[in-house]
Amino acid sequence: WNIYANLSTLKNEIKKLNNGDIIHDYGKFSGIVRKGEKLGSFYGYKIEGIFKTTADVNLKRTDGTPYQAGDYKMQDLNGDGYIDKTDKQVIGSPIPDFYGGFGTNLNYKGLELSIHFAYSYGNDVYNLFKQQLSSMSDLSVPVAAAKDRWISEQHPGNGNLPRAAYNDPSGNFNCSDKWVEDGSYLKMKTLSLSYNIPLKKRSGFLKGLKLFANCNNLFTVTG
Repeated sequence: WNIYANLSTLKNEIKKLNNGDIIHDYGKFSGIVRKGEKLGSFYGYKIEGIFKTTADVNLKRTDGTPYQAGDYKMQDLNGDGYIDKTDKQVIGSPIPDFYGGFGTNLNYKGLELSIHFAYSYGNDVYNLFKQQLSSMSDLSVPVAAAKDRWISEQHPGNGNLPRAAYNDPSGNFNCSDKWVEDGSYLKMKTLSLSYNIPLKKRSGFLKGLKLFANCNNLFTVTG
């Protein structure tokens, strides 16, 4: 009976950039290379809630027009009352704090059972699929999202999704921590059961016979 486990860590930090930040945009997702941060960090706005009524609105867009009731309230980093690119910040990283695997092998009279698990902790994932689906920019809209989003001051929804607006003039679906999720997981990678069929004697090219069943990725526990 064998039991094994391993754990790995990865320390990652940008030490020097001769020409300052490097920002990459991929559709509605943005990543940044910045001194002092981890490589591949997510870059966007932080969401603090939704303006439920017109009276709640206390921020303006880059063009100077006020946000509307039903828009996301984004964190105003410099406190100038405007939301623009200076309010973007690091909102996540795909690099885990630690990761690895563990498992066991059990042998008994030609019968072998093998189980292997893999895990990762502390890594973020950016759910671009959920971001696109929730924006109501096409017909692929989940019914629950459309029903429970902000509709009016009398029907503010569950506070999860903002108002629906053609072409998203308020940038509610720009890159933000709203779509950053905890990517930590525990996965059962393999389950294998095998049996070495005993042979009384070797016959020509036949030197052994093994019967086995193997399953991959049986389940994943994750948020």
